[in-house]
Amino acid sequence: MQLNDPRQQAKCTHDLGEVVFMTTCAILCGADDWESIQLFADTRKDWFKQFLRLLGGIP
Repeated sequence: MQLNDPRQQAKCTHDLGEVVFMTTCAILCGADDWESIQLFADTRKDWFKQFLRLLGGIP
């Protein structure tokens, strides 16, 4: 499935698909706001690196 990215590419450092994947994982594990989503992704960075490129790091 292809996601259309409406963001201005020159201003983006994170891949939209990777952000959606990390956010979905966090929500399925109980995260309910952006701070808890970021904490979830930060603490599981090594796990995410197995599946994602993370060229811009964790958003």
